[in-house]
Amino acid sequence: MSDMFGDAEVIVGVLGAIGGADAALILDTGLRIVVWPTAAERLTGFSSTEAIGREPSLLFAGNGEASRDARCLLDSARFEGRAVSKRPIARKGGDSFWGEIKVSTLRSRKNQLLGYLVQLRDLRACENFVPQLQRLRMLEDALQDAAGVAHDLNNLLTILLSRLPSDADGTGEIADRTTALLQHFIHTVRGLRRPPVSVNVNDVVSRVVRTLGLDVGKGMETIVNLDPALSMVYADVLEIEEVLLNLLANARYATPSGGSILIETSNLHVANPTTRNAQTLQAGDYVSAVVRDSGSGMSAEALAHLFEPFYSTKGEGQGTGLGLSNALRIVSRLGGTILIESEEGCGTLAEV
Repeated sequence: MSDMFGDAEVIVGVLGAIGGADAALILDTGLRIVVWPTAAERLTGFSSTEAIGREPSLLFAGNGEASRDARCLLDSARFEGRAVSKRPIARKGGDSFWGEIKVSTLRSRKNQLLGYLVQLRDLRACENFVPQLQRLRMLEDALQDAAGVAHDLNNLLTILLSRLPSDADGTGEIADRTTALLQHFIHTVRGLRRPPVSVNVNDVVSRVVRTLGLDVGKGMETIVNLDPALSMVYADVLEIEEVLLNLLANARYATPSGGSILIETSNLHVANPTTRNAQTLQAGDYVSAVVRDSGSGMSAEALAHLFEPFYSTKGEGQGTGLGLSNALRIVSRLGGTILIESEEGCGTLAEV
């Protein structure tokens, strides 16, 4: 702790930022709680022993996606300097209360990131507005999902038109996938989720490769290495297709004049958290799908904005910028993330 607060300017910044909060805590750069004052214990019921060393998702309640919501708030704070979210805050024992979580970065005089200040405010006096706010949050999530589905429908219809009338079998399969996506779109707009099922990702990869026409050559080499011992995943199969469709469509777009695309699946054990391009994969066991292309690659600036909604590296009228942001939302809901490496002129690697 002495290293974090050896800078007097940082201390002044912290004291000035706490005004109006009911409790404040501090995270280190590894996103672990390192300071948990008595006020935080009174507000949440968690003791310092229970809280210190934990991730801030400990505080996030209400929708079953605590890790994703916490990560999004911290990412916003890292890029903007400060971020605020009004939402249910968890209390020990499974209870929660309506509150505000404000995150500010702590930096040295040389602008080095030292950690995060997290302020908590109890907004229970405004609880009459909670049902309306929760409904708005659900509507926002549904609209973002629906926008992602519409993006994929546009992709499929573009491919369909490009393959008519030369590939009757391929266009028939695309028509089937488009019908399924339309049904998914209707469910999403209504705020419904299809029940998850046991999914073989190898089957989904093979289907998407055929749908995109990557198995028919056209000057491009496609290498598919599927692990026959791949574990099953419990998910909505259409959402898995949506993720892979976006990654492979982007790889194909990046190699318009030929080149190669490699698709691999494997069971992955992560011993320590892994971070690439601001996305972190926590330790654990996963099913992994890797898409590597030899195409144009991306600049550092493009990588920094890659998962932002409506950001696109494609030309005018060629991309909505919703594909990767929605793919990340889906994968995050399943407990994973998307790790991307790229360099201009050297292709791109995406690992899900």
